[in-house]
Amino acid sequence: MFFRGLLRIKNWKGEHLDIKKECWKKRYIGLVMQETRFLDVKTIYDLFKITLATIQRTITVLDVREWLDRMRIQHSPYDALENLSNGEKQRLALALALVTSTRILLLDEPTSALDANDKHLFLEILEEVNKHGLICCMVSHGQMIFLYLLLFELNHTIIEYQLYMIVIKFDYL
Repeated sequence: MFFRGLLRIKNWKGEHLDIKKECWKKRYIGLVMQETRFLDVKTIYDLFKITLATIQRTITVLDVREWLDRMRIQHSPYDALENLSNGEKQRLALALALVTSTRILLLDEPTSALDANDKHLFLEILEEVNKHGLICCMVSHGQMIFLYLLLFELNHTIIEYQLYMIVIKFDYL
């Protein structure tokens, strides 16, 4: 089944935003994919700087440290990306999707390549992030995600559930 529709988002003045504009997409729509691929840069800090440069913003090392702490990544902003585990890379991808002041977060199988502990940690962080009024839409084939939502009673709407796919929209408080 495919979903089609029109997404209309209003700014603080109540005016409809044109989501076809590239600058709006970069600023307000975050994307976390199943497989993390980062630009070829030397450090975690460089990756944050490049991500924010696309929307004409800057970031300090202290701010990057705060993002790493928030994502429970125990590395220095000056560490190389290859020093990160798969779970840490996926949480870094989440941080990079959020650092631009994202309002809508799209997640495509973000936990499929993670072990059980990293999946749980990723979902805990996503739950914390969701408490700040972010709209999240996640696609998952994993039943663990479904059970997590039921057990921890996250505010969510299951849009579609088939044997091999779950589409979830997290409702913000």
